[in-house]
Order: sequence, then C-alpha cells, then structure tokens
Amino acid sequence: MKRTTIPARPDHANKKKRFTKDITVVLGDDIENDYDVVDKDFPDGLPDFWVDPDDQKQENITWISNFGLKNKAGKFDKKLPNGKKYTVELPAVSGKLVYHDGTSVQKLQGKLVGNLFAGELDLGDPPIGESNYN
Repeated sequence: MKRTTIPARPDHANKKKRFTKDITVVLGDDIENDYDVVDKDFPDGLPDFWVDPDDQKQENITWISNFGLKNKAGKFDKKLPNGKKYTVELPAVSGKLVYHDGTSVQKLQGKLVGNLFAGELDLGDPPIGESNYN
C-alpha cells in the first residue's frame, strides 16, 4: 500500500493551486507500483454549484484539492483499468463531498471513520470539493 498526501495550500498566490484541505490518496497493493500520485492545478471551468440528485436542491461547491495518477510512462490516466480503485482520505466536512468526473459533478461515496472520510474512486484526475446549501 502506498500513501501520498497532497497538502493544503489555502494561501497560494495561484488560485488553481489553492487547496483548502490535506487529502491523502491510498493506492492498494494491486496498483501501487503502476502509478505515482501528484498534485495538479484545478482545471478551468469547474462549476461553482450543482444540483444534488437526492433532493434536487442546488448547492454551492468549494473545491478542496486536485491530483492526478501518473503512470510509469509519465502520462496521466483518465480512468484506472476495469475493477481497479484507490481510496481518498480527508477530514470530515459539514457538507457533502463531491468530485468532477470530467463532465459533471458526482457525489463521492464513502464512509466516516472517526473524523476522517474515506471514499473510493477509479478516476485518474478528479478534482474534489465540498458542497453546501446557501
């Protein structure tokens, strides 16, 4: 198992690098030798809100962090091979955790373990955010 922490940088001068919380990416034994986890700038065009499909209410999004999985050829994979996943861990938040799949915002499924949220993903380049009603 390989753990990589992307540190928070809430005061970074570049808005695309302004990460608000530490996030740890945990690669399991089946993929730990295939990828390196690196921080990435937030992509252009991330939405400021989404409509939660559970209650059809609009929620604002604060983007927390962004990272990518770089394969051994030095390229970023958009999606892991079929059936492969990794875990993201970050402090629990008051809102819902979401990610951008390259097309739309999705709820990050996972569980709370004490004050830590752990969720599984299979995307190679997912911006992670927190949504709240305002």
